[in-house]
Amino acid sequence: MSEPIIQIEHLNKTFGAGPTAVHALEDINLAVQPGEIFGIIGLSGAGKSTLFLNLNGVLQPSDGEILLDGVPVKRDRKGLTELRRRVGIVFQDPDDQLFSADVYRDISFGAVNLGLPEAEVRRRVEAAMERTGVSHLRDKPTHALSFGQKKRVAIAGVLAMHPEVLILDEPTAGLDPRGRDEILGEIEKLHRNAKTVSQYKLATMEMVGAFYRFCANNFIDFKDYCAEVENPYEKVPEMDESTLKGWLVNSAVAISEELKNARNTTSRRIVEEAKGIVRDRYMQPDLSLDTVCSELGVSNSYFSSLFKKETGKTFISWLTDYRMDHAADLMLETNEKSYKIAERVGYQDANYFSYVFKKRFGMSPSKYRTSHKK
Repeated sequence: MSEPIIQIEHLNKTFGAGPTAVHALEDINLAVQPGEIFGIIGLSGAGKSTLFLNLNGVLQPSDGEILLDGVPVKRDRKGLTELRRRVGIVFQDPDDQLFSADVYRDISFGAVNLGLPEAEVRRRVEAAMERTGVSHLRDKPTHALSFGQKKRVAIAGVLAMHPEVLILDEPTAGLDPRGRDEILGEIEKLHRNAKTVSQYKLATMEMVGAFYRFCANNFIDFKDYCAEVENPYEKVPEMDESTLKGWLVNSAVAISEELKNARNTTSRRIVEEAKGIVRDRYMQPDLSLDTVCSELGVSNSYFSSLFKKETGKTFISWLTDYRMDHAADLMLETNEKSYKIAERVGYQDANYFSYVFKKRFGMSPSKYRTSHKK
C-alpha cells in the first residue's frame, strides 16, 4: 500500500485549562490514502469542524502529529503555509470564506498569496471557475450571490490553490434539494481529478444516498464528547453493502429525530419568551413584531412562522387579543374612562382602541362595562 497522503497520530485538542477545559479531540488516529473519500459524521459539537481546522492549520493541536506523505507538519510559518497549500478546506458557511468585492478577486486571493506569477494565477482561476460553473459570475459582487452560488465560489477559491487534499465541511448545508444535488455532482467530478476529498456530517435522510455513494466503507463516526466517555469517537467497522445502508438509515433517522426535537424545543422557548415580553410590556405603544424579534435575535419571517405554528395565531393577532382581554378586565375592575384604559393597554388613539375592542367583543367598551359589570 502507498504512503498515506494525510495521517493523524494521537491528535488532541483542548480549549481552555483547568476545570473548565474542553477536550474537543482526544487521541484521534486516521490515515487517508490517495484517492480515498472519507466521510466524517456526528452530531453538532462532536468535534468534526475542530478536526478539519487542525488539518488545515487554522487551529494548532494540543498534542499529536499530522503527517503529509509521511512527513510531520512543522508548525512554523513555512510549514503552515505548505500545509494550507496542500490541504484545502471549504467552510460550512461560505460567508466565513468570501470577503473580496467580486467573484474573480475572491477566487484568485489564495493563488495570489502563494506568490504565483500573474499568468499562472489567471490560468488557475479560469480553470477553477470553469470546473465549478461560476464563470458567468466572475464580475458579480460576492454579497449579491445566492447561497448555492457562494458555495461554488468558495470551492473554486480552494481549487485555484491546487490542494492535494480537499476538505468540505457540510458542503450541502443550507441548500435546497436542487442545490444539494448540484454541489454533490460537483464533488463527484472533483473526485475524478483529485486525490482525496474528506467530507461532511450526515444530517438528514436525503443525505443517505449521497453519503453512501461517496464514502463506501470509509466512515468516522464522532460521538458527542462527555467526561464519562474515554474515547469519544469510533471507527465504524467494515460492513457489507446491505448492512452499511441500514446503518446509514438508522443513523440518519436518529440524528434527524434529535434535530427535530431540538427545533421543537427551541420554537417553544422562543414563543414563550415572546409571550413573556408581551406580558411585561403590553402597555407600551411601541411594542411591535419588530421590537420583539430584535430582542429575541430572530428574523421577522422565522418568528412569525413558528409563532403561528405554535399558537395558531399571528403574533399581532395574539398581542391584540391579549391587550383587549386585559382592557376588558380593567373595564370591569375600575371606573376609568375608556381613553385611560386605552393608554394602559398600549393604545394612544382612543377611537382606534374602541374599534378594536368592538371587533373583539362585539360591542363598545362602555356597553361592555354596562352589560357585564355587576
